[in-house]
Amino acid sequence: MFVDGRHAAMLSLGWGEDTTRAVYKYLSNQAHTLAMAFHRTAENELYKTDSGGARVVAAFALSFARLALGSSCLHMIDLFPDVELKFHELTIVNLRSEYEKGSIAAHQAVVPPAQARQS
Repeated sequence: MFVDGRHAAMLSLGWGEDTTRAVYKYLSNQAHTLAMAFHRTAENELYKTDSGGARVVAAFALSFARLALGSSCLHMIDLFPDVELKFHELTIVNLRSEYEKGSIAAHQAVVPPAQARQS
């Protein structure tokens, strides 16, 4: 039982307002939609090769993995600054401009190569 309410209890974890709301929405979304997930999986043909649903899931996975790896690289460079000296300066500048906080979003659109060449 939460005496001051669920939100106050979550804020006491020290995450701050934005992260607390995001975590709650994420976990709430999982709890309320999990039962429908199996229906959506079949409906969107996620297990069929080259289906639209499968491509969206793959694009999200690649985008998220890219964000996680890039951010992790910057974190490791911060922890071990000598590593930065082993790379060309332009590599580090590009890495920082691409992955420093606020410069990339996990939901950033992933454009298929064919569409990217056309635009």
